[in-house]
Amino acid sequence: MNIFKPEYQFLVEEAAKKMIIDVVEFESPTHHYVVHEGLIGYENQDQISTNAAIGYQTLFAYYFQNKVGPITQEVLDSKKAIGLDCATFSYAEVPLEYEIILGVTGTLETLSEPQK
Repeated sequence: MNIFKPEYQFLVEEAAKKMIIDVVEFESPTHHYVVHEGLIGYENQDQISTNAAIGYQTLFAYYFQNKVGPITQEVLDSKKAIGLDCATFSYAEVPLEYEIILGVTGTLETLSEPQK
């Protein structure tokens, strides 16, 4: 908290709330993880993805697996982070910023010559 200016400390407080929720969820995860090549991974179709993170649940999985053995301290240290939510973006809102949308599947065939 001392690192941030007082007006931004709420970001850390919100991250701490998410950590509390995820440490409970970690005990019974909705996304089951596996240790794959020394990293926490999640099944994605027929493969294991070690690039995905499920909130702080993944971080707590790293802590747990480090305690029981398969995850090294070096890997755990590289995964320690606090995620600060500071913006949101909705792709569904992007089209609303334009007066006309051309080129969407099926519309190019219906354009007049001047539109093309």
